[in-house]
Amino acid sequence: MLVMSKFTVKTANAGAEAVIEEFLDALEAKSIERLLNVWHENGVLIMPFSPEGFPTRIEGKQAIRHHYGSLPMNCKFMCFPDRAFHFTNDPNRVWVEFCGEIKIKATGKSYNNAHVCLFTLRDGRIIEYKEYSNPLILLNSFGSP
Repeated sequence: MLVMSKFTVKTANAGAEAVIEEFLDALEAKSIERLLNVWHENGVLIMPFSPEGFPTRIEGKQAIRHHYGSLPMNCKFMCFPDRAFHFTNDPNRVWVEFCGEIKIKATGKSYNNAHVCLFTLRDGRIIEYKEYSNPLILLNSFGSP
């Protein structure tokens, strides 16, 4: 007997994966211009678990530039290993899990957090990026804003 599933097979999307890899690689290189190249002009960064005083939503490429702009001055080292891509039935939506290893210049502290992120692409660029991570680790490493 043949059993049909109501679920469809999720297939990899090399184009979406390349955009997301470039985003993470640009962060590691602390290259803001390179990072901005993968963002849609109307891109939105959403961080629903941000602690009080930290932004939960950043809209537009210029606001995103401002948000990431201080990384080269504030971070000595950034690395995002253990990247795992989880493709959905929508080729423009990809879940990605990765670790973040960041060394902060001012305090010498490390910010090591696990991230689960939902990337949504439009026209080959990031239109929405939802980042889920532990806010207590963020506060411990960066302190109050």
